[in-house]
Amino acid sequence: MKKYSETKMVIIGFGFLMGYLFDCMKEFVSEEYISTNIIAITADRETINEKRRKYPFKILLDDNISALRELKPDIILFAPPPNVAKGIIETELLIYFNECSIKPDIYAFPPSPGGEYYRDILGDDVFVCNILPNMVNEIGGMPLKGKEGYSTITYPDRTQFDKMKKRRLRDFLKPLGGTIEVKTDEIMDVLAAYVMIDLWPHRIINAARLLEFKHHKDAINSGRLEEYIYEVSASVIDFLIDSGLNIEKAKRIVRERNKLIFHLIIESDEMELTADMNSHSTRGGVFEKGIRLHEILIDGCSFDFLKRKVNSMPKVIKTCLRLISAHGKNLAGKHKVKIHPGIHAMVFGLYVRKLKNMLGDEADPIIESMVNLYGNQRGARMRQRAGLAGFDGSMETYMSFGEWTSDEGTMDIRIAEKGIPAVTRVYKCPWHAEWEKFGFVSEGEYYCRFVDKALVKGFNELLELGVNSIQTRGDEYCEFVWNGANMDGIRKLEEVNRIMPWEYHIAHLIKCIELSNEDGIEILDSIFNDIKVIYDVDLSMIEEEYRDCDFSSV
Repeated sequence: MKKYSETKMVIIGFGFLMGYLFDCMKEFVSEEYISTNIIAITADRETINEKRRKYPFKILLDDNISALRELKPDIILFAPPPNVAKGIIETELLIYFNECSIKPDIYAFPPSPGGEYYRDILGDDVFVCNILPNMVNEIGGMPLKGKEGYSTITYPDRTQFDKMKKRRLRDFLKPLGGTIEVKTDEIMDVLAAYVMIDLWPHRIINAARLLEFKHHKDAINSGRLEEYIYEVSASVIDFLIDSGLNIEKAKRIVRERNKLIFHLIIESDEMELTADMNSHSTRGGVFEKGIRLHEILIDGCSFDFLKRKVNSMPKVIKTCLRLISAHGKNLAGKHKVKIHPGIHAMVFGLYVRKLKNMLGDEADPIIESMVNLYGNQRGARMRQRAGLAGFDGSMETYMSFGEWTSDEGTMDIRIAEKGIPAVTRVYKCPWHAEWEKFGFVSEGEYYCRFVDKALVKGFNELLELGVNSIQTRGDEYCEFVWNGANMDGIRKLEEVNRIMPWEYHIAHLIKCIELSNEDGIEILDSIFNDIKVIYDVDLSMIEEEYRDCDFSSV
């Protein structure tokens, strides 16, 4: 293996991250050879001249093959956006690797695709490692010089790399601290944990304001903040353990990262912390995902915890960690999101929270009216279908003509009394599960309080549904009394022309929100943005598809 000063590197994707790693390159190759031993490629035409003035090595515009052929690198620092990484691997890297006699090592900075993918395309003999670099190398104007923090490295599962190559990688990363190795199937979950921990400045600044401290530094050692820090950290550790990491490694990841980030918080003012977070927030990336989830979900449950109202943080934190991890996995390739009742639940939950924040208790009659409109229209459609099929307006007919079905395992309905009247108890449903997962149970109560009675009245004004208990109010189950119905009289009907897709139900809910009052129209844009963040679903497309639909009839 060559001396480090003789090592040649090509940087593919020379953006913020590779600029941040400049100290690693300089110390590894040495200042004397950096101008001749490195070539970088960027796809950003607007910043290329600025980069050429700032850095001592050649920088090309969008010409990976030329750089590879000219320098014949020993190492490729591979850092394109995840959504284009596969395309570069399958074309330009494959072309070059087929030409060269000695294949360069690949230090891959997109967490996805994993190293196995590179080796499948480029050959089993390629040394490749996915790297999550430590992104704090200076605190309070003082360089850390590798004394704090660590980078996370992941080798392909079927690797037999020699120790010298692994040592060279660790030596390259030394200016950023130590290294910790995780498995391929753990890397995205670890990345999600890093995002959650690296957003401590956001949480601490908000918490300090909420608790009326003059400065965020004063808040850190307060008793309530210590409880808050413990609660969030414990939730992250539990998530990592659930993801398959052993307990000691999960604790070490959280402990060491917390130590670094809190050192940064203590030594930095609010403006510096905000600028640092903004610099890490690549559009569409996992850190931006984390920030937006905080704004939509975590800030609310943090407020409740700090004000000693309720503690929904463990579930919400772990839910958001799963969303961040899934977002990271999906960055390397598009996927089609399945529309499900949980999205319907959260459209409603977000509407209630936003309207309540605007109007306080004055929102309650507006919400009730909106739910009644939604339920009455859906019930009326069911009655029309029943009439067209030759059925009467009885409770048993109502129970036969539902417009949706649940996925296996998402509902747990038990018959308490077969009738008359029939009594059923719902121990599990996708609405309550979604609200509980995201900390919106109190908002969901408004739906459960009104919707089923409104559905029945929309079907037949003369029918009476008894609702004895609801889970969103804290009860063990939702109990329904189906007056006039016997369970043996419920007909099993074909789903064709009866079951409507969830896109339809969501569009109907959106229309009812829009009609509820002018505040509903104003809130919808915000709901659309939040649903896009949480589920990667564009509600505007669903709304447009059903824009001319009359939801009051079939």
